[in-house]
Amino acid sequence: MANLIKDIEKGRIKSAYVYEPFDIAKAELEKNNYKIISAEQNARLRIQEGKEAFVSGNGNLTREGFIYIPRENFVYFTFNSPIMDFPSEAITASIRDNPFYINEKQKEKALSKSIKINYKHDVPVEELHNDEVTAQIFGKAIKKYGEFLKDAGINEVSFGLFGRDVVDKQDNPFATQLWLAGLNNGSLIIGIDSGLNLERIVRGVLKKIKGLPYTEKDVEGAEREYNNLLNILQPNQVSKIGGLIKKL
Repeated sequence: MANLIKDIEKGRIKSAYVYEPFDIAKAELEKNNYKIISAEQNARLRIQEGKEAFVSGNGNLTREGFIYIPRENFVYFTFNSPIMDFPSEAITASIRDNPFYINEKQKEKALSKSIKINYKHDVPVEELHNDEVTAQIFGKAIKKYGEFLKDAGINEVSFGLFGRDVVDKQDNPFATQLWLAGLNNGSLIIGIDSGLNLERIVRGVLKKIKGLPYTEKDVEGAEREYNNLLNILQPNQVSKIGGLIKKL
């Protein structure tokens, strides 16, 4: 049975991880109302928890991936990883030590929300927010994450990708999942198959439950709305609402 470890239960982002093969970990996280973390959320979580935290020092799989197409000049970073949709098939390929080949429909979906990357791509941390690729991968967290990495003694972020010679030997496009390395390994952005069938850290973030405040900002907003409501209601109406809130 998969073991869900809820290691971050305070702060704006709540997170847990499972140390299992990808398909088992994904199922366990989703069963417990966690969504596999994105690279941007991962950056925010590391900033929130600090550079000495487990989530910062150790890498984990995220929800994004990479698409390799033989005889093309670029690799594609995708926000629509086919492995997220077909985890069992990806595991089977990994067990057989084969790439996870994708069909035309899967490729089209993946490329519909993707970024082209050169096979060799290294970015100084001071330029992360100016680099088109890393700026999209880490979204609005990019500038603070660059500062966070610099403070941790990291000067450059590199991409770990298959070489062009390896990709061009394949007959069909294939996908890999993103492994965001920990600070101990320079926060590398890795798109080489990291053994999906082996035990790996797969991290998730707690989903917001519809209708309930989740982040501190949501709570503050709810309190403002409540106080505004009190100002326009009659005393007897306020009493009724107060009683209802106590029951909740």
